[in-house]
Amino acid sequence: MTQNRRKYPRRDVDCICWIGAGDAPQLVEGNVRNISEGGAKVVCHAQIDLPETVDLYMTRDGRVGRRCKVVWRSDDAVGLMFLAKASFQPPDSTVEI
Repeated sequence: MTQNRRKYPRRDVDCICWIGAGDAPQLVEGNVRNISEGGAKVVCHAQIDLPETVDLYMTRDGRVGRRCKVVWRSDDAVGLMFLAKASFQPPDSTVEI
């Protein structure tokens, strides 16, 4: 049996989100699949190369967001660790999944 080493318990969700990747002019749409106080798993079907630090927005207008560190990657998902609240408004355009 494997031991759960997570600091915070995760809860399963299925909600839309948007990822701001560095200086990219567009947001990438994805889905948060699980979330905790410390981070989230985001599934994203668009082919993007995310930098080490991204902004995760839970609302389209960018009012609810977190600056995140990418802690793991797979073909269609990323694990994000929350660093701080996102401090700026996202760009207006979005890459749809």
